[in-house]
Amino acid sequence: RNLVATVRTDTHDGIAGYVTYWVVAGELQVHKICVREGLRKSGVASGLMSEMIRLTCREGVGLCTLEVGRSNVGARRLYEKFGFEIKEVRTKYYAESGEDAMILCADLKKCLQFISKA
Repeated sequence: RNLVATVRTDTHDGIAGYVTYWVVAGELQVHKICVREGLRKSGVASGLMSEMIRLTCREGVGLCTLEVGRSNVGARRLYEKFGFEIKEVRTKYYAESGEDAMILCADLKKCLQFISKA
C-alpha cells in the first residue's frame, strides 16, 4: 500500500512525500517513508505516519514494526515521536553499508495518542 502527500505552493506543485507499507497477518509493516528534499521538517512525514496509523487502526491492526538504520537519526526521531521502541538490533543488516538495523515496534492504539502531538 502507498500513501502520497502532495503540495501546491508558488514554487512547487507535486509530490511532497510518500509512505509504502503493507499489512501482513494483522501487523502493519512500514517499508519506506520519503519526503522531498526542501520539504523535510515541514510535517509531511508526520502527516503520512498519522494517516497510515489511522487507516490501519480502523482495520483492526494492532502492531507496527519497521527497520531503520542506526545512523538515520531523523527517521528515528520521527518514529520515537509516535511511541516506537527498539525491540532488536540486527548487526550489519544492510549489505551495501554494513550498517546495523534497529527493529522498532509500536502498539498502534498507543500511537494514536501521539498523533495530536506529532
